[in-house]
Amino acid sequence: MAVKAGPVKTARDRLLAAANELFYQEGVHTVGIDRVIDRAGVAKASLYNTFGSKDELVRAYLESRHANVVARITRTIAEHDEPADKLLSVFDAQGELFAEPGFRGCAFVSASSESPTDLVAEAADDYRRWVRSLLTNLARDCGVTDAESLGRQLHLLYDGASLSARMDRDPSAAVAAREAAETLLDAALSRLCYLVMSDRSVLVEPAPPTLSRRHEAGAPSARGMLLTLLGEFVLPADGTAWTSAVLAAFGRLGVAEKATRQALMRTSNAGWLEPEKVGRRTRWRLTRSAEKLLTDGAERIYSFGPAPDWDGQWVLVQVRIPESDRRARHVVRTRLTWAGFGSLGASLWISPHSRKNEAEKVLRDAGVADAAHVFIATRTGMTDTRAMVSAAWDLPAIEAQYERFAAEFADPHPPDLLARQLELVHAWRRFPSLDPALPRELLPAGWTGEMAARLFADRHERWLDGSRTEWKRLNVENATNH
Repeated sequence: MAVKAGPVKTARDRLLAAANELFYQEGVHTVGIDRVIDRAGVAKASLYNTFGSKDELVRAYLESRHANVVARITRTIAEHDEPADKLLSVFDAQGELFAEPGFRGCAFVSASSESPTDLVAEAADDYRRWVRSLLTNLARDCGVTDAESLGRQLHLLYDGASLSARMDRDPSAAVAAREAAETLLDAALSRLCYLVMSDRSVLVEPAPPTLSRRHEAGAPSARGMLLTLLGEFVLPADGTAWTSAVLAAFGRLGVAEKATRQALMRTSNAGWLEPEKVGRRTRWRLTRSAEKLLTDGAERIYSFGPAPDWDGQWVLVQVRIPESDRRARHVVRTRLTWAGFGSLGASLWISPHSRKNEAEKVLRDAGVADAAHVFIATRTGMTDTRAMVSAAWDLPAIEAQYERFAAEFADPHPPDLLARQLELVHAWRRFPSLDPALPRELLPAGWTGEMAARLFADRHERWLDGSRTEWKRLNVENATNH
């Protein structure tokens, strides 16, 4: 696989670029030193002055491959909030590599088989230690007790996916490996859950739960829907839910039993639920931390709408981040957007809300506070304010989402109130993260969001008693059966 590099200046850079291309495509043993020198366009003396020998060049080539893999996987992991998603994203990063033109398998395997020198072995060992350590640490972050064992199993999947993608010329090997990794992770978490239920004394107090941005926004997943069910039905009742009741409710939504059980296990492992074994059945109880998070989340969901009052002041964030620092750019972009900031360009963000402290925290977390400026200011012109708002936020796209929501829940008399109430609240949960809740004077005339908010309030109130009565029936029925 040829490496697409930017402009190179030094002889070392040119030699490494040539080695990356030729060694990877044709092999470290097949490619002679003269071909590398010719491709790099440097004098032979430059190679020996820089690397000393071909073996050292091969090691430098492998170290550069190692660095590229680290950058790719680190970038992919940073796009996720949940520990399980971070772990599984390693295989997503693998899939990106497999799909690239010119993919020829693992460079370390090829070099080790073609040129089994001590220098190659050292580079390969360093790379493999990094992969194993990464997978083990990610498994530990998920709460797996025997993270070393799971890390080794995941490393075998990682290796096997690379070999399969190369030999079978099938990039989807990464998808199969990801599915297998998810199965292994779920099995490990199930064992943890069994330990919790059978002997609580062997475990330390679990960490308090956190609500990821993805799930707070109503992620389209079984776990995202489970958080909706917990907040809408379990929290206002007695704080407990039987597994069989959750299965029955999710069955009405078309969620598979396996996905529902996995969602319960992961939510418990994240500190939201405490399992209680009653005979052969399981009852789940909200933790105190989960009750607080769900209560706060419900307040945000049910009260969401345009800002009622505005003093005309703006928070401005100006920050320049190098193109090469992808992690910092991702953190700033996603978290400022989540906080309701709009962008007037690559380095300028604005918000009509008093969120200076939140913006400063984002900049510190991204490691770019020293390159940033934060202002509180009023706008004096020169163009129309709404033109600026249109440039900073894609209001037509947000309005289209509101229109789809209104069309989806137009019928006030659904046949299944419980299922429909879950779908209603789950669909509405995404708007606090999608809509910056601008003051009314900044919104277009006839803003659909206000109509959608009234419809949500009407449907929620209309279906509330019937849906909660049905949930209570399911939960009591499943408590007394068997």
